[in-house]
Amino acid sequence: MRKAELGGAQAPIPQRYVDEAARPDAEAIVRDRLPAKLLKVAGDNRLVSLVREAYGYVSDPRVPNRYKVLAVAALLYFISPFDAIPDFVKTQLYRRLYEILTNRDTSSAFARIPAADRTAMFEILQATKPDLPSYWETPRAQ
Repeated sequence: MRKAELGGAQAPIPQRYVDEAARPDAEAIVRDRLPAKLLKVAGDNRLVSLVREAYGYVSDPRVPNRYKVLAVAALLYFISPFDAIPDFVKTQLYRRLYEILTNRDTSSAFARIPAADRTAMFEILQATKPDLPSYWETPRAQ
């Protein structure tokens, strides 16, 4: 039996789950069984349909990874509001986002984000987050 970390503590993972996850067809099994499990848990309602649709979207290899990341980020925002993040973490996150969206971070990890997408994200944050640090009000670097 393996151990999984849970907020600093470790919880045992039954060996059968480890074995099942290691199977070559594990992803296909989850993809095939997930809708039925969701129906059992929540019944057939709008939420199940949305979850099924979102899962199909992020698991589709034809969808570019950057769109998947944006979809997951939007989902996380609604599940766990950004405003609930502790201030010291938000401060670092705002700084990092500012560096990425204003091209101050020129690393290859973010080079593929088109300028128009950076501008759009920057403007959305300016328009929707009244508590942005004052440096977000300065003109953007091009």
